Amino acid sequence: MVVSGVVLMAGASCTCVKIYNGCPPCAGPYMQQGSSQPSPPSGGDFVPVQATLATGGSISVCGQAVSGTYVRFYPPTQTAPTGYTGFRGYLVNVNTGATIANTDYELQWFYTAAQGQNGCCANVGGSSTDVSCLVTAGWVYRFTAHFFTGHVPTGNPAIRLNGAWTP
Repeated sequence: MVVSGVVLMAGASCTCVKIYNGCPPCAGPYMQQGSSQPSPPSGGDFVPVQATLATGGSISVCGQAVSGTYVRFYPPTQTAPTGYTGFRGYLVNVNTGATIANTDYELQWFYTAAQGQNGCCANVGGSSTDVSCLVTAGWVYRFTAHFFTGHVPTGNPAIRLNGAWTP
């Protein structure tokens, strides 16, 4: 169920960000029994965020060369709750319903209160889709997925970040 939507406008382009309470119909590794809707990884509340691809020049993110095609999953910013020290999540191509392999992108986090406070999530061992990173409870975060060259989703799809804060 969509509980709110935000439209951002910059110059002549427009990005629509949809914020969901729960997970809308999609495919992924966390399927609820008897449902076609995945549940997020277990942990604290993290609101799934959806946006479309944007492009820029090739850059290096966390020491990895990326294509320059990215998705910003903010607003909203999200605060790691008390008692939680990690984040675990995955990306979904909303147009196809397919979960995106964690080898296709680098998920970068930013702590919004201080410049220079950023890093990248790591691929979760044994998972072809999940990434995780350490966080600090009470800090406000925003996330950006940077796609590797040759792994940019085609057709300018909407991409959703599903996840959870983890203890």
